[in-house]
Amino acid sequence: MAASTPYFDAMFNGNFDEKKAQTVEIKDVSFIGLKNVVQSIYSNQIDINAENIADILPAAHLMQTTDIVQDCKKWMTKHISKDNCFDFLRLAERYNIESVETAITEFVLKNFEAVSQTESFTGISQGALCRYLSADVLKTSMNEYAVYQAAKYWILKNNINDITLISNIMSNVRFALVPAMTLSDQILMDDFIEGNKPFRKMVSEAMKYHADVFSQPFYQGNMNKPRGKKGLLVIPNGKQEHDNTYVAYSNGHINFLPFPTLQSTKKSKSLNIPIVYDSMSAVQVNNFLFLFGCTSDGFHNFTMRYDGSNDTWIKLEPVPQDATVGSKVACTEDRSQILLMGGMCVHADSKFTLPSNEIVEYTNIYDVKKNAWSSGIDLPQGLVHMGVATVNGLVFVTGGHCASGQTSDKTFAYDVKANLWLTKAKMNEKRCYHTLDAIGEKLYAVGGRDARGSDSSSIDIYDVLSNQWTQIPLPVGERFVAASSVVDGHRIFIGGGIENGKKIRIYDVDKNKITAVDVSSCIARNVSAFLTLPKLL
Repeated sequence: MAASTPYFDAMFNGNFDEKKAQTVEIKDVSFIGLKNVVQSIYSNQIDINAENIADILPAAHLMQTTDIVQDCKKWMTKHISKDNCFDFLRLAERYNIESVETAITEFVLKNFEAVSQTESFTGISQGALCRYLSADVLKTSMNEYAVYQAAKYWILKNNINDITLISNIMSNVRFALVPAMTLSDQILMDDFIEGNKPFRKMVSEAMKYHADVFSQPFYQGNMNKPRGKKGLLVIPNGKQEHDNTYVAYSNGHINFLPFPTLQSTKKSKSLNIPIVYDSMSAVQVNNFLFLFGCTSDGFHNFTMRYDGSNDTWIKLEPVPQDATVGSKVACTEDRSQILLMGGMCVHADSKFTLPSNEIVEYTNIYDVKKNAWSSGIDLPQGLVHMGVATVNGLVFVTGGHCASGQTSDKTFAYDVKANLWLTKAKMNEKRCYHTLDAIGEKLYAVGGRDARGSDSSSIDIYDVLSNQWTQIPLPVGERFVAASSVVDGHRIFIGGGIENGKKIRIYDVDKNKITAVDVSSCIARNVSAFLTLPKLL
């Protein structure tokens, strides 16, 4: 035994009284735990189960039998359930087993609704409760009301009456994510809230949030922050043939790829778009998705907004002009305005066969808070299929197709405050159908087609401060009518285009390197947007 553990080695070979004693009392362990550990030392086998884990782990930890401690860690991690997770958590915390603590936390957050209804849930500390309630990845099968019910259950079971303490706990509930009717008919009418002014104020603020629909994207703080991991929304836009005929079709949904795995799973449902479209543009305003386009009959423009926190769409004021396709959209830096620029005018009898003189120079400005459109200064020339991005208060437009039918190499910048267009340095080559992304004070034009109609084999980089373009030879595949999104501040994810729809190209700006990632679901060839939004899985 002395050769097997440091504990018995010190006891039998060290200068301690136990060395000479006929009987040794071992404290802080049970007979069951000690028996199992000692037997394991001789047999090199141990049977860990739900009945003895709470005995074996303390004994193994005391006797410094690291192999048995590791066996206990593995067993607990494998057998976490809603009925034992908090008992395991107390063991893990007592013996500082971080890997088990992490596994239990992940389990609780993933199965919160079930574990919060167990009796052992009421025995967790207030600190642990608040950590769970405040977690961005906390998951419920319903809405935030289930989180409120769990917090209330814990408070009542622990006989908490202090108003300040109750308010502090409830501040972790994101009441703006609770439906307005539930707030008014159930929470505000609950005797539990009676007499607690700070608590009632939280709920009243959430009611104001629901009432002020158009200002919702600009509410800051915890109240309306969606729960869920970040994911990439891939927005298909139909198929484009090479004979200048737009073949319109719609599958009526948006694919969602969980980030960073990029794998489409059974749990990652598509977003159903409640309107049939032929062409659209999309932009992200904080945690909201805005869509702009025209209906399949070619008669009407539409504007829609998606709220991922409660999986709802609302119709907004449409663009007040002839229906257009191929327009590009960008936000101002403060996200308060959305610019819809260029595109091609649609006539109902055209069947999307559009001559070059239909390319328009419109600049329409949507005020997000007012749900109203106004006319901005027109583009210096009609453009379609150009790149757009916002940096340093300017909305940049690069390349694209002109009304003359030629591909452009020009760069324009719209100064929103001054309400005027500025002409900047030309790109290194003529380019259209490319993506344009801003990282820091640089713009990256990736993919697309050159003036000859060939796939671009380079990346153009624009320095906003010096007003200069540079070019690096770095092909990204057949990225014709693709879309992109900046992730982690230094990587550009590029999806769609003619190339195999099950590949995403990732351009790492810091390493100046492009890698390809396979995804399980096919991304539409013509993609209008590739955005990063939170989504409950």
